[in-house]
Amino acid sequence: MTPPPARRARRPGAFFVYAGVTLTGTAAYPLLPPQARTVWYDAVSLSVVLALLVGARRSAAPARLPWYLFAAGQFCYSVGDVTWNAIDAHLGYVPSPSLVDAAYLGYYPPVAAGLVLLARRRSRRGQWAALLDALTAGTALGLLAWVLIRPSVVAAGVSLASGAVNLAYPAGDLALLVLTLRLAIGPGRRSRAFQLLVTSMLLTSVADLVYLALSIRGNYNGGAPTDCAWLLGYATFGCAALHPSMRQLGEQAAAPDQPALSPRRMALLAGSGLFAPAVLVFGPALGEPTDVASFTVGATLLYLLLLSRLVGVVRRQERAIRRERVLHEAGRRLVSAASLDEVREAAVQAAAELAGPGFRAELTGAPLGDTDAGFAVPLMIQDEYRGTILVDGPYPPGLGAQAGLAALATDVALAQEAVLQHLRRQRSEDELRVLALHDTLTGLANRALFVDRLQHALDRRRAGGPDLAVLFIDLDDFKTVNDSLGHQAGDELLVAVAHRLRGTLRVADTAARFGGDEFAVLLDGTTGPQASQLAQAILRGFDAPFTTGGREVFVRVSVGVATADWRVSGPETLLRNADVAMYRAKSAGGNGFEVFQPSMHAEAVHRLELRADLERALERGELVLFYQPIVDLASGRAASFEALIRWRHPTRGLLEPGHFIPIAEETGLIIPIGQWVLRTACQQAYGWQRAFGMPLSMAVNVSVRQLADDGLIDDVAAALRDSGLSPQSLTLELTESAFMADTDAAVARVRAIKDLGVRLAIDDFGTGYSSLSYLDRIPADIIKIDRSFVSVLLESGDRPPLVQMILDLARNLHVQTVAEGVENQSQYQRLQELGCFLGQGYLFSRPLDPLAMEQLLASGVLDRRSALAA
Repeated sequence: MTPPPARRARRPGAFFVYAGVTLTGTAAYPLLPPQARTVWYDAVSLSVVLALLVGARRSAAPARLPWYLFAAGQFCYSVGDVTWNAIDAHLGYVPSPSLVDAAYLGYYPPVAAGLVLLARRRSRRGQWAALLDALTAGTALGLLAWVLIRPSVVAAGVSLASGAVNLAYPAGDLALLVLTLRLAIGPGRRSRAFQLLVTSMLLTSVADLVYLALSIRGNYNGGAPTDCAWLLGYATFGCAALHPSMRQLGEQAAAPDQPALSPRRMALLAGSGLFAPAVLVFGPALGEPTDVASFTVGATLLYLLLLSRLVGVVRRQERAIRRERVLHEAGRRLVSAASLDEVREAAVQAAAELAGPGFRAELTGAPLGDTDAGFAVPLMIQDEYRGTILVDGPYPPGLGAQAGLAALATDVALAQEAVLQHLRRQRSEDELRVLALHDTLTGLANRALFVDRLQHALDRRRAGGPDLAVLFIDLDDFKTVNDSLGHQAGDELLVAVAHRLRGTLRVADTAARFGGDEFAVLLDGTTGPQASQLAQAILRGFDAPFTTGGREVFVRVSVGVATADWRVSGPETLLRNADVAMYRAKSAGGNGFEVFQPSMHAEAVHRLELRADLERALERGELVLFYQPIVDLASGRAASFEALIRWRHPTRGLLEPGHFIPIAEETGLIIPIGQWVLRTACQQAYGWQRAFGMPLSMAVNVSVRQLADDGLIDDVAAALRDSGLSPQSLTLELTESAFMADTDAAVARVRAIKDLGVRLAIDDFGTGYSSLSYLDRIPADIIKIDRSFVSVLLESGDRPPLVQMILDLARNLHVQTVAEGVENQSQYQRLQELGCFLGQGYLFSRPLDPLAMEQLLASGVLDRRSALAA
């Protein structure tokens, strides 16, 4: 948890206050009178104890023990200082040995223990190299110190107790120096608190040694620079405990088990090696005879330590060379491995050799969390897990071995990938042929295989073989499924369609998927009439709904049939003919089939040209709206209008929607065209309302593709807002087929449109959907009775006409009805008798352009119709 800002601010503040006071007092120490110096000295010594305790409380719980040990040692030292000053002030001297020495010597054990614990926390391993270097430097300093303190230990008149005490002090200081050097040159972060702690230990130990050397020869005076060195050591000790970075002292560091010899380490060892000959010169210079025995022991120990260090470096180098040799041999075996078993064998052998004697290794696919092995290395390729190298033994492998195992893991993972790639290139030719000649989604033949089989069938027919035919199949409104349910649901639907298609065909027939929602069927040994019968069977096979994306979806198909005759020169010609026939079936409303006729080719070319012209028709202003009135059958007056689009083609004249709307649906142009129709129709309705003072409304057709578009609701809202037309004056007409692909999505969208206040009408009711269950879910306001039912209104005899049944249904659903295709007076009267209130058809008016419709409204012709009906 991050501490609050105020707490963070107090920590460095306490450090700076403490450092400023103690260091300023230390600098002024030589200028103070003797009594003030004594008080200040004892105060600083005791303040360090408090600072260490405060620092221990601020440290993390597992790292507090070293600081408590430091505080205990410093407390012993402070007790010794206070007692020494008190006795010296009273007697003028301090006897030795005494309890003062016991207090001073009590400083060393807890501080040494604290340094050991701190070093162990900072290093994962023993760091014997750092300890050897520190012992080497300590031995060299010990030789020099022995020259200085030897008279106080072995001189005549020195008691055994006094000699032991005099020897204990430098021994303790040398021990702290060795441990401090071990900490200083070991691994871990060199934070500011770390630097202060090391400086404190060095200052205190060096000051102790200098004090011993001076006091032995009677050259020590109170207030000398030695006291300043002690004070400075105390101050830095306390500062280390109060510095915010003291928390980092116990952080564990990852480092090699035998660190490389840096230039500083080499200089330390070289300087330590020169101390032995330097002692031979230093002793006589001070008037001390050479202690041959002590010198020999010290020099021998120094030599052995340097030799041990050299042996350690050589062994480390040997282990590194051995690891490189093992990795090189493993790399050679892994590169030449031809199977995963060979990779496993090479990996296990190399891992065991890298870990060392007594270790065993294995290669497993188990995740790291599923094993109790001593050391585990994951095999990874681009963040993908490929297995684990497990190494188990009496103890964890060394860090150098761990680094080698990590390098081996990378090589093993790459070798596994190379073997798998090689195995994938060695797949059988049959499997490759299947992949190359079949659709990966549905398993049907792809275009290449279909064309190959069709070519062979054509060759057999030219040689007098049987007839053949090709069916080209396209799903109606498949894009609506993709747009509403997503591409995954679309893929599921294609797989289901392929399965149902296979169930309809004979064993000898070839079904293929060309891509998207286009399928083809080769009927070898089939005549034209037989191909038509099979096309009808395929259409019937799609009557039942499909389940995809957790929903029922109705799918209709358009089928083109082409048979081979003398005009067919090759597979592509026959496929083109079937494709042209399929588009003819789709333009006829879909859910049907057409047999190719030569005249259809010219129509296909015509259709292609028309498609190119339609791309520019909207921007050129060639699209126009005509309007047909929807009449109140009781009064004969216009109650509403239906906007009907026309295209004034520059060369083909005025085209009705059936000539270009299917093309607009296929190309997606229906979206911008539909937006233009909405805006224009709303503006026209609002203009007629103001001009004639009548509550006229406007009906606009919405296609399946528009209903599937997410922007439809915004388009309707924008058209109403920009025109000023009230939502209740706009009716959107939807065909039943709009709800076939995905009823749930369509219902959700029409409900959102209803929320705008717009009215909804179901156009061509009863002709497009096999189930009327959607009526309970769609908030329709109007049902438009298809003209096919109105045309046979007078032919039903005594039987109840279908119109009557639709009117009864509408009354039960509380919706209005509009009869389409009213063309004569008899139909008009019969609709009134059946209780139909609204009608639309040529009896009242053909679709007219805006100017002609305005003239019709102004002439009152529609009102005279009511008089005629009466």
